[in-house]
Amino acid sequence: MVKSQNLQWVPTNQVSADVGSKDKAYGALTNSLQIILAETKGKISYKELLLKSRKYLEKQGYPQRPGLYCSDSYVNDQFIC
Repeated sequence: MVKSQNLQWVPTNQVSADVGSKDKAYGALTNSLQIILAETKGKISYKELLLKSRKYLEKQGYPQRPGLYCSDSYVNDQFIC
């Protein structure tokens, strides 16, 4: 679980998925986060990042559904990277 400003990325009862090649593998969620952060130049809220990650993973055929646990007052704050 990663914490930042009272925010927590919460693992769920799901299986992780790997992407990449034989030489370089990484997680599908990590990949989606990196792509989205690059596209938005890091100017994105936690909620938007979560929703875009879910949409990206679904579009790519991954069954993962990441979750975010935080106080409602932080949901729309800009993601800190």
